[in-house]
Amino acid sequence: MIGLAIFALPLAGPRPATAAAPAPTPPASALPSEMPLPIETPLPIETPLPTGTSLPTGTSLRPVQPETPALRSARLLFSGDVLPHLSVVSAACAGRESGRGPCDFARLMEPTRELVSAVDLAVCHLEVPIVRANQTVTGYPSFGAPLALAEGLAVTGWDHCSTASNHSIDRGTGGIVSTKKALTAAGITSTGTSIDVASAATTTERNVNGIRIAHLSATYGLNGLRLPKGQQWWVNLIVPVQLVARATAAKEAGADIVVVSLHWGQEYRSSPTPLQQQIARALTASGVVDLIVGHHAHVVQPIAEVNGKWVLYGLGNHLSGQRPVGPKLATQDGILVEVTINEKVGGGFTVERPVVHPTWVNPSNKVVFRVDKMVTKTAIARTCGRLRRVIASSFFDPTSPCVRATPGSSG
Repeated sequence: MIGLAIFALPLAGPRPATAAAPAPTPPASALPSEMPLPIETPLPIETPLPTGTSLPTGTSLRPVQPETPALRSARLLFSGDVLPHLSVVSAACAGRESGRGPCDFARLMEPTRELVSAVDLAVCHLEVPIVRANQTVTGYPSFGAPLALAEGLAVTGWDHCSTASNHSIDRGTGGIVSTKKALTAAGITSTGTSIDVASAATTTERNVNGIRIAHLSATYGLNGLRLPKGQQWWVNLIVPVQLVARATAAKEAGADIVVVSLHWGQEYRSSPTPLQQQIARALTASGVVDLIVGHHAHVVQPIAEVNGKWVLYGLGNHLSGQRPVGPKLATQDGILVEVTINEKVGGGFTVERPVVHPTWVNPSNKVVFRVDKMVTKTAIARTCGRLRRVIASSFFDPTSPCVRATPGSSG
């Protein structure tokens, strides 16, 4: 304990009339910082506890430090094209291409369910409209999927879908409305198509583990079909300047991450076109787009880092009835891409390196298999061989057979 000095004071009484003595010079050691403390000023931390008082066990006299808040993180998963040809409808609906009666699309996607359900936000790409219960189900070239498709997606674990594609108005603007209603009824949110002006002006946002994720979706065109005059808001088209403006507005409104899904490229071409690369550069250079996810080619395209942002050029087909012949050999291949978003210590968020989970649609029964769950080594080798020509092995999930050197054959 710090000692306290007590000075003796003279008793009261008359003082002798003598000349005042000069004040004594304090010793050199008695600098201001070392002067004795007044008796009325004890140090709180040094004050002894009253007799018989003790601190509870484990009590510390050190000041309590505020807890550091945990950094936020979210796992996202993106699918390739959900494109149910009539052969897929037949497989899901007990042989009925009409889609009438009991249909179970979830059964076709069951091998992927565990992975899809495990992430924090699963985002599919629904390329076709879903029609009302009393409407005719149709396939290529003008699609209209049965209502049961929305339920099947939800049961499999999909939470949200991008819907802007070249088939968005295959069944007219009424098809956009019925699609939105079907997805909403199944508990799935969506973006890319709108049912009114107000919703078109609003960017879809999902709050995932406290991270605000804005999602935009747009397509290169509508297969020559035209929207009603003055009503371009039904489907978002790829106009880079407009996408950047919307991404900027989303960030200004508080979004932490902006994801842009693009229906683009050339069908059955595994390398990105010059236009795809140009658009990717424009969007990533804006500083407001954090991730680009591509669709439409029906074959897997590369993953690249552009201006420090990840671009998934094409995820292939997820659920499709395209026949793997000729140039369409790889149309049964797809990839589920997992992306983790992590909060940085100093603020802001980072999109981590994508992780690829390869899939394969069985042409016979239309079941979507995860490649690592496929039965024969030959089938695994062939699928991985095709994918490794496009996707660097470092992107594959470490447990995937495609990580190993299995060049396989092109058949």
